[in-house]
Amino acid sequence: MEKLVLLMYGDLLPPHQHIKRIVDKYIRYYLNDKKKEDFNEDKYVEIRIEERYLGLKQREWYCPLITPIKYEFLPRFKSIFQSFNCGICLCTENHEHPTLGIGDLEYEGYCYYMRDDKKKILFLEDYGKQDDGIEIDALYEKLSNQAISNLNHLDWNNLMPKNERHSVESQEWYRNLPVEQRYKIVNANTETEIAFKQWLNEIVQAGKK
Repeated sequence: MEKLVLLMYGDLLPPHQHIKRIVDKYIRYYLNDKKKEDFNEDKYVEIRIEERYLGLKQREWYCPLITPIKYEFLPRFKSIFQSFNCGICLCTENHEHPTLGIGDLEYEGYCYYMRDDKKKILFLEDYGKQDDGIEIDALYEKLSNQAISNLNHLDWNNLMPKNERHSVESQEWYRNLPVEQRYKIVNANTETEIAFKQWLNEIVQAGKK
């Protein structure tokens, strides 16, 4: 069964319970169809519904829902979500995690590949300190030079690499951006790291004005 992602994005997303009711309805269709003698799973595609909330208000955590959809019902299913006041796109499972360092911060993004258009869409995930903690190779060398009797006395909290990540919503420049600048759609053949670097530099400057 082909696997695809139905992506919702924006600052106005439907309530999670509403999404669940829609998914439950199509799961029932699938289960009823599965009881038939002429059932053919190849006529179905597995859809995982993901969201990228771009607002600044608190939104409860969302666990992506999965439902099989008959190919002939896919346009209808997609049109239901297109009626909501948010962005919608059908994406493949392929994705990337571009990163970029600005000053002492490292930003990480997420890139989806659209299925029906030769496009991809970029979002900001989070950020953290660059070189936060000691590098693994440096840690190994430091431990190798220690006598076994000294290992119990090392300050492991400072030695072990840290990976503290923070939401981009905590950055003032990000909060200053209009919603339409909190994502970026580019051609699919554009190098992701280059597109991410250009976009991030642009919005950081725009948000600081």
